Amino acid sequence: MADEGIFNSCLSEKHFSLLNSKTYSDEQEFLLTAIFFYYCDRVFKGLPTEDISSTGWFITRAERNFIKLAEDFSTNAAFLETDTLLIPQYYQLRSALKQYREMGKRGGWDALSLPAGETIRFGDTHLLIPKISRRLYREGYQVDTTGTSFNASLLSAVSRYQMTHNRVPDSTIGPALLKSLSIPVEQRIRSIALNMERCRWVAPQRSDEFIAVNIPAYELYYIRKSQPVLQSKVVVGKVITKTVVFNGQIDEIVFSPYWNVPNSILQKEILPAVKKSPGYFKRHNMEWHQGRVRQRPGKNNSLGLVKFMFPNSNNIYLHDTPQKDLFKRSERAFSHGCIRVEKARELAVEIMQKDYQWTSPQVDAAMQAGVEKAYRLKRKIPVYIAYFTALADATGTVSFYHDIYDRDEMLDSLLMQPR
Repeated sequence: MADEGIFNSCLSEKHFSLLNSKTYSDEQEFLLTAIFFYYCDRVFKGLPTEDISSTGWFITRAERNFIKLAEDFSTNAAFLETDTLLIPQYYQLRSALKQYREMGKRGGWDALSLPAGETIRFGDTHLLIPKISRRLYREGYQVDTTGTSFNASLLSAVSRYQMTHNRVPDSTIGPALLKSLSIPVEQRIRSIALNMERCRWVAPQRSDEFIAVNIPAYELYYIRKSQPVLQSKVVVGKVITKTVVFNGQIDEIVFSPYWNVPNSILQKEILPAVKKSPGYFKRHNMEWHQGRVRQRPGKNNSLGLVKFMFPNSNNIYLHDTPQKDLFKRSERAFSHGCIRVEKARELAVEIMQKDYQWTSPQVDAAMQAGVEKAYRLKRKIPVYIAYFTALADATGTVSFYHDIYDRDEMLDSLLMQPR
């Protein structure tokens, strides 16, 4: 697998002695140059484009100028050790990888389980409590490891673990939590390494402003000048209607939108429902328009009260939704592919304040107008729909997410192929 260590593994003692020499023969120069480019290709570029596409990843990949890297390296050998050649997340995951490898050297942790149907609730005493506390402590959670009761210290650690791993804290310890805690440290290490590889495919962000959606985390992040200005839960595509991993540029906001029903949904869902119930169109505020079916603007419109457009061949966009209850769930893969945003209003306010100097009441009025109106943005906002099953923060805390589209195993097998 591509990693900095590969540079060392492909150099023999003879090669190291060459690096320390002051003069080289033409053959030696060629050898060292080839090794350098091999290193750059594996560490800064990663898998070939066709392999990346086979995993369902279509974000425009980073273009690497290896000649420029070689020139920079020739004047400053420490250049390759800087934390700017890949996206910041790569280096945060790399730091976390070191921590988890240390956990592995210390023996990791044991699997935990409860009898079927049993749940430990806050205040309960249970023989499994010390093992659960020690398991959390080994991963860096501060918790009292001496007690046998589900006390405030353990509740705090359990809640932080659940929030870190995209679960809703519920003051209980049940089979789902223990299953997550029982995932071996070796598997966590592998997950971190796989997502470091994905980081290699993304060009370092040069825009002061962008929006990123991480599908497995069901989260949207709006970033300006390296700082998050908004974070929101999202609903993404179901397994059979996966949200595509790609990038684009938001160039338009549409308030009080119509929903133009895609033909696939019309044929598979709407028309069969109409046959069963002739009043379906009226109940759902739908109409025929120019040979297609659309849903009129309103609070029950499937797109909600605002949508954010970025041209793409997949017909995917961000939008509001009337189905707010879905955001209360930990697993949120329910859409036909588009991305429903819990804080769609707040996102519209942030964008329109900067672009049109709108106030919040102006945004609210446009959302409630009941008449579709689109606004072209004065500057396009880059948007990335990404797929990371592990992300690390600046402190080294890693959030692991369910691989909802089963892409980790495919990537793992590609990395293990001889090259």
